Amino acid sequence: MSFEHLLPIVTTLASEIIPDLVRGRGGLSERDSLVDDASASTMTSRCKHPQDGLLSAQELAAYAESCCRACLELSSEEVASFARNLFAQGLDIEVLYLDIIPPSIRLLHDWWEGDQISFVEVTTATWNIKRLIFALSPDFIKPSESSIVPGSNRFQALVTSAAGSQHTLGPLIVSQYLQRKGWSVLPGFDHQEKVILELVAKNWVDLFCVSISLSSQVPTLKSWIAKVKSKSKNSAIQFLVGGPLIALHPELIEELGADLICKNVRDVHTLGMKLVSINRKARKINQLNAFELANTTSYSTEQSAESEFGSRANLKRASSTKRAPGAKAQRQRASNDGDSAGAHFQSPKSSKSRVLAL
Repeated sequence: MSFEHLLPIVTTLASEIIPDLVRGRGGLSERDSLVDDASASTMTSRCKHPQDGLLSAQELAAYAESCCRACLELSSEEVASFARNLFAQGLDIEVLYLDIIPPSIRLLHDWWEGDQISFVEVTTATWNIKRLIFALSPDFIKPSESSIVPGSNRFQALVTSAAGSQHTLGPLIVSQYLQRKGWSVLPGFDHQEKVILELVAKNWVDLFCVSISLSSQVPTLKSWIAKVKSKSKNSAIQFLVGGPLIALHPELIEELGADLICKNVRDVHTLGMKLVSINRKARKINQLNAFELANTTSYSTEQSAESEFGSRANLKRASSTKRAPGAKAQRQRASNDGDSAGAHFQSPKSSKSRVLAL
């Protein structure tokens, strides 16, 4: 059986079965219960982080191996201490998330396929990595002047996995990284298709990010993307696809009907920003945030939200009159704004949505 077919089994064991066994026993093993923070510090010292300059490929590989062994030999709490010791030595949390954890996961599965570790060991280590991400998430997603990108707070993304996926580590990292960069994010990797469709119909979503790992998921994902397009409040919602399968078969972008593919987490932000910015500027809605756009009437791809209501100020007034009608002045203002908006709706542009390629 190939790795891509075994991956869902491994992930299910790591996220559900192994944790239940651990909780039932009160720990991973008698040996693990004897390991303390001093052991985590010892493992950290095997790979020192240089204070200045970028890490080389060899240094990142050493970190990945060190992280793997920590996740295999330590409890989840001790793995968190291991990571914090790395930070104390100067390692950046973003480097851990994006440059060490992903290759660590791949290395674990390489060891497993090479019979260097057991099935139980790889699932336990995968569980420890997931627990580590959750433990560090408050510090990682907290925007700072050094991490946030100006203007990104106006954009909203939804991050999910193809139907039938058991893996959530990739989408989880992507979701948290986008939040770190200032995006508003709707996490959808734990939701069913019906809930996802409700989210895109109710909220303004600029970028729909989906991960796919199995070739058998392609037909379903293609149909799902088409449904999202038809239900989305944003008529020009952009689709970004990533995951193990896309890394091997980038040509699937056309078959799936997506706008962009990404092979690493940083590209989700940088290329996603470009794609969304170009699309919004063409529609003259780049200065509006997702909340404001969610409260406007749906419009075609090339219509402007601001032109529908005359101006951004009128847009806010129109929203307020919807919420609190009754006063004579409010009725008069609503009537004036309605006349202005109606003039634009009488002859909407009918040209098809442009396909943007970067």
